[in-house]
Amino acid sequence: MTLGERIKKYRKENVITEKEFANVLGVPIEFLKKVEAGELSIEAPAILDKLKKLIGDIPEPTLNGKTAEEILDGIFGSKVEDNVNSPKHYQIPGVNIESIDIIKVILGDKFIAFCVGNSLKYIIRAEKKNGKEDYEKAKVYLKWAQEEFNKHNILLNLKTANDISAALGVDWLDIISEICQKMSFKKALLLHNVFGYIFNSNYEDAVKTIDRILIM
Repeated sequence: MTLGERIKKYRKENVITEKEFANVLGVPIEFLKKVEAGELSIEAPAILDKLKKLIGDIPEPTLNGKTAEEILDGIFGSKVEDNVNSPKHYQIPGVNIESIDIIKVILGDKFIAFCVGNSLKYIIRAEKKNGKEDYEKAKVYLKWAQEEFNKHNILLNLKTANDISAALGVDWLDIISEICQKMSFKKALLLHNVFGYIFNSNYEDAVKTIDRILIM
């Protein structure tokens, strides 16, 4: 039974309309209809978490007992594309380099700021978009930032939480509360610590703390 079929079955058994269920998930009713019809899949971790609480565990789709990754491995004889460490869409065929190699050269000693900025982007969006993959991407950028610091002793003059609040006119606690919506208290506290480490250029401890988040 597909996920869409399970959702529809759950709605019917519990006498819940499409509109009511869409409101519970926080999605447009048109989106729910397409999911139930098998025309769209759900990838957002936040929505999947809501579904798990309602209809139970959502197993990965399989074909004859094999996952999509296992099937592709059998066809191509290699692992599926690594979207974290070496995304295929950033590779430049024929010259054995990636876009990040060009960016490093162009930015020079400013590359560390680029890494920190990207790590913050992935951390902020993780719970609303790609979950674990975004946290893993943030770790990659933080490790690159740490490598740059170790090589060149570049210490960024990063703004503090108070500076951010003053510049944006929004209290930092309100910002972090929105980022940590629906997290457990412990997970939210760890994420708050991640930001603190980054603001203090302590990228190594930021990575270690993200690892703690990922095992929760």
